[in-house]
Amino acid sequence: MPVTIAIASVEDVLPIIQSLEEFRGAEPHLPETYLQTIGGKNHLILLASYEGMAAGFLIAYDRDSDGSLYCWRVGVLPKFRRKGILKATMEFTEHWAKEHGYGMLKLVTRNSRREMLAFLVNDGFLFTEIIPKETLEDYRIRAQKAL
Repeated sequence: MPVTIAIASVEDVLPIIQSLEEFRGAEPHLPETYLQTIGGKNHLILLASYEGMAAGFLIAYDRDSDGSLYCWRVGVLPKFRRKGILKATMEFTEHWAKEHGYGMLKLVTRNSRREMLAFLVNDGFLFTEIIPKETLEDYRIRAQKAL
């Protein structure tokens, strides 16, 4: 299989985050910024590779202390999309979460992320809340999946 998933560090995934349009305008992409959010909490950082090239990432952590793992940042570089990278990354995350005692995955995405919304529906996530923002495209959508 050309997709490999490995546990990684913030420094490993920052180059991908910084190159994704979806994360432009978010908080500064510095290791300290990310470590401040996940520091001291049980967390998972993944680097997804396709045929040996860095292609995607996931950062998840125990945000709510309610038995759920929150997938905070997830992304795949555009040239690697539709190659099963997100699916492989989420499957790894689900397996890891179950092994670490979590019963649910949670995340938030934007209404404009149509491919992500379709993936979530097909992968068994349920939408739990719509959070209004300035434009319909910017509305946030909370989703969760029981493990």
